[in-house]
Amino acid sequence: MSSKYNVNIGTNDRYAYDGTHGNDVAGIGQAADGSQHTNASSSRLNISSPSSLANNRFALFGHNNGALTLNNTNTPVTNRRRLNRVWRYDEPGGDVGTVTITFDVTGIVLPTGESFRVFVDADGDFSSGATEYTGTLSGSTFTVTGVNIADDDYITLGRTFTASSAPIALSYTPNTLTPTYGTSGSSVTPVVDDGGSTITSYSVSSSPSTSGISINSSGVISVAGTVNVGTYTLSVTATNGVGTTTFNNIYMVTVQQFDVSSVVYNNTTTSVGAAVSFLPTPLVPAGSGVSFSASGLALLTINSSTGEITGSAFTSETVYQATVTISSSGSNSTGGPVTRTLTIAALGATGPGGVGGAQTCPVWFRADAGTSTTTDNTPISTWTSSSDNIVQATQNTSANQPVLRTGTNGINGRPVVRFDGSNDFFNTNYTWPANQDEITMILVGRGTNFQSSSVVIAGQ
Repeated sequence: MSSKYNVNIGTNDRYAYDGTHGNDVAGIGQAADGSQHTNASSSRLNISSPSSLANNRFALFGHNNGALTLNNTNTPVTNRRRLNRVWRYDEPGGDVGTVTITFDVTGIVLPTGESFRVFVDADGDFSSGATEYTGTLSGSTFTVTGVNIADDDYITLGRTFTASSAPIALSYTPNTLTPTYGTSGSSVTPVVDDGGSTITSYSVSSSPSTSGISINSSGVISVAGTVNVGTYTLSVTATNGVGTTTFNNIYMVTVQQFDVSSVVYNNTTTSVGAAVSFLPTPLVPAGSGVSFSASGLALLTINSSTGEITGSAFTSETVYQATVTISSSGSNSTGGPVTRTLTIAALGATGPGGVGGAQTCPVWFRADAGTSTTTDNTPISTWTSSSDNIVQATQNTSANQPVLRTGTNGINGRPVVRFDGSNDFFNTNYTWPANQDEITMILVGRGTNFQSSSVVIAGQ
């Protein structure tokens, strides 16, 4: 269990190969009370019937998660092939004797005239010193009895190999893909038995036939977002130096309809003088059959296919409430019609929340813009508002001029306008609106040496 869940249990951990062969660890053996477990499986490998059990004697085994495909390298002799998946065998407590090995060979194609083998090796190099066992094949089960496996040995399945052949087997796990129309997708790399000769090319065909489905040199299937809604059964043809094999109906693609109800518009703001252009989310794929119409857009227009709302620059602050209707037609989309209500606000300046707008915030003095100087520790004679109203603050008397502080002399690296707390001030040309009883003023700054009489005075 410690290997299965990758939990370190210290000296009680009986299996030594978690790091390299820690997948699907299983085991047989006899506990201290004499109870036995004599049959266990790790992936395709089953080990059973130990001939020499005793108390606290176990045989544990796990694999390296190699592919269930065959290769021609690192084999006992040249006319053999073996699985890329290898198991490691650990016998804490002593030798359990000979055992029966059974391999599930489902999906591992055995050409006519060939036979399976089991290879056991002390150092994992099966090309030198490995023991080869013959056995009995019954259906999809290959069994070898009386196998003597030493502590720390490596185990794998092999077969005889008379000559290279056309590709033998190919499979995908998973073997299905379910994209939404407009969204591309791809398969995993297939597991391939190349017949002992390297695959040189792949091709793919679909039923019903369609463009937009392709396969690369590694056997990965790609589905373009332009493939129409439907279910496609794919066959893959693999070619090597010996021949070509077609593996029929081994992959299925089901393209689902684009759901109109997923399309939304976010409320948006723009600046006076800036053109308007924004799109819904998610973007609507071409060919989906989705269409857009709108009311309340005034000077703006909507693209009936993409839903993009555009317009020329606003000349004054304004707010639009618009309603967009999104419809679906044809087989590639569903869920319409739906309506979306959105707000489009044109603000007088680019500050957050309309700061600087002629109506929303008519005066906006920024320490990092509009000052008569940008040099640190220099008096400021004029300070121009960043608002649309272009308000001017002035101080012609040198003794009453605040000072600009920048860099490390500012606040958090940002410029500040520093008043001396005695006689520094500005006059402005701003006229407060007639009949305006309430005005909000927000000051951002840091004070020092506050006195009980400290005040900020603003007035006409």
